[in-house]
This record gives sequence, structure tokens and C-alpha cells, in this order.
Amino acid sequence: MTPSVPPPPTDHPLSRSNLVAALGLLLALASCSHSTPPLEQARMSSQLAEPVIRQCVGRFCLGVPASMARTSDTFALQYVSMKEVLWKEPDDKARELAWTARLARIEALKARRELPTDVQGEIRAQRELASGFRGVMFHEADNPALISWGGLLRRGPVDVWMQIDGDLDREDQWAARLVALSQAYRPMEPKEPWPVPGKDWFYLHHGLVALPMKFKEEAQSVFEGHPLNLKLAITTKTESRVNKKNLMQRLSDSLALASGEMQGSLVTQKYKSRKVAGLPGEELILRYTEGNDSELYCLWTYAGEENSGSHPKMTIEMESSLEQDDAKVALWNQLLDSVRPAGL
Repeated sequence: MTPSVPPPPTDHPLSRSNLVAALGLLLALASCSHSTPPLEQARMSSQLAEPVIRQCVGRFCLGVPASMARTSDTFALQYVSMKEVLWKEPDDKARELAWTARLARIEALKARRELPTDVQGEIRAQRELASGFRGVMFHEADNPALISWGGLLRRGPVDVWMQIDGDLDREDQWAARLVALSQAYRPMEPKEPWPVPGKDWFYLHHGLVALPMKFKEEAQSVFEGHPLNLKLAITTKTESRVNKKNLMQRLSDSLALASGEMQGSLVTQKYKSRKVAGLPGEELILRYTEGNDSELYCLWTYAGEENSGSHPKMTIEMESSLEQDDAKVALWNQLLDSVRPAGL
């Protein structure tokens, strides 16, 4: 049985925009040509001069404006979820309580029990899985045949909680997988080039897993901020089966979910094929207005290839208000042009 993991990263984390995107194509609104006059282009050039930081997500990196904060991350590798915590003060006394706090979370699962015989929150074992890697085997679900192995890895200033869920009778395999990934993880070193040149590794926020793609990888990061008030999300996910439908067909399937919920004015500014990082995807830009609310939504998506780390399913999204929309679209183009595989 394939181990289960916590709910995977959603393909489209900018929730309201998904609805806008579905209506934008399915209502077949006329596309508009939105040209930029030379004077406005000059203004945008100064806005785009802001320094960028190379941010890596899974096996891809992109240049994100320095004024945008990385607000959330979700990573899973070989069915193991990984969550980092960076300690600015590695000797912080609170760090010593991290393991106790994790055990308390497991104990709190008992509150979900509906029957006295339920096993949620029961700890089956605790042991040192490897040097600096404490592990606990417990029941997160109420199925006694399923088990979770979790481990708290300490590497330099970074703690990583790693967890895999699967069959109880294979718990030794799940523990061994945690150990293998823990041995391949390391945090970023001071002044180290990031990504590491020529290495196709899997990148989290503060560290990396120095392993080639084997199976089942997922990564998602969200960035927010900038003087233009932007929200950006990038998601990559290996697929065992690729959806062959194009973007319009996939959005058509979700039209029923969007029916009757949006009543504003919607214009499809752009819908075309576009290569990003050498991947032949599709690009969509929508402009939406409803009452005093307005929104610009940009989407690029690629369906991926089966079981491929270099060609995963990938989605990049950006949303904001319609103010200074030309500058925002120009920044969007800059973002897409900056995406590269981490190994290049």
C-alpha cells in the first residue's frame, strides 16, 4: 500500500482567482489588446529595477523581488512531508522545547476520539532514529492498521519535522525512509551560492535534500508584498498520470463550481501558449471588476510528464488589484522569464 501524506499542495492556492479564471474562459469573453505607451514603459522600467532574490521551490528557482516576503511553504518528498523552522538564535531555550511541543500535539489528537477504542494520539514508540534525529511512531488517524512515523531533525540553525503515514506492518520501512532523507538534508551555508551550481537537488526554504528525483515530489511556496501589493504562488508536483486536457478544457470541467457566484465584468486580456524554463505551458491573464472591487489575475500552467522531476506539473499564479496593471503585467513577464531548473 502506498503511504499517505497530509493534504497535498493545491494546484491553485489563490482561491478566488480560480473562480475568475474558470468564468474568464468559459464565458468566451473577447480578448483585448492592452498595449503600453512608451512613457508608461519608461515608468515601469524604474519600477522593475528593484533587486530580486533567487528563490528555489522544489527543483526550480525564480527571481522574486526583494520586497516580497515568503509567507508559506509546503514540501513533500517520497511521501514524506517536511516542515522547516529556522532559529535565528540557535541556542534559544525555546528550541529545546520543540520536541516536547511536538509530543503534546500528538497527545492532543486524543480529543478527536469518538469511541473509547479509537487509537488517535496513541504513541507506539520513541527512539533516536539517527544522530540528531529523534523519532516517534504514533496513530494520527483512528485506523489501527495505519501508523505515522515522525522525526525532528536538527541541522545547524534549522529544525525539520518529517512525517510519513502508512501501513503499520511496514513501519520499519517508513522509519528507514525518514532516516535516508534526513541524511540527505542540509541547511544553506553562509554566503553559499543558492542554488548550488550544477546540482539538480530538491530545495526547501532554508535547506535542500541532496538526492535526485525518485518518486512523488510536491512543493509550493507563496510570496506576498511589494509596493504594487502582489501575491505570487508557485507549485510543482510530479504526476503518475498526466491530464492531457488543455487549460480551457480543464477550466470547463470546473464551471459548475463557479456557476452563479461571480457577477462582475470580466475580460480575458491574454490566453496563449508560452514556454517557461523550457516547459511548453499556457498563459492566462484576466481583468475582473465587481462594484468597487477589481482584480488582476495571471496564471501560467504546465501539465507535466509522467513521473518526471525535470518536467513536473507546474503552476505559477499572481494576483493583485487593477491599479498600475501595466507595471504588474511587466513584472509578471519578468518573473516568468526568470524561472530556471535548479541544476542550471
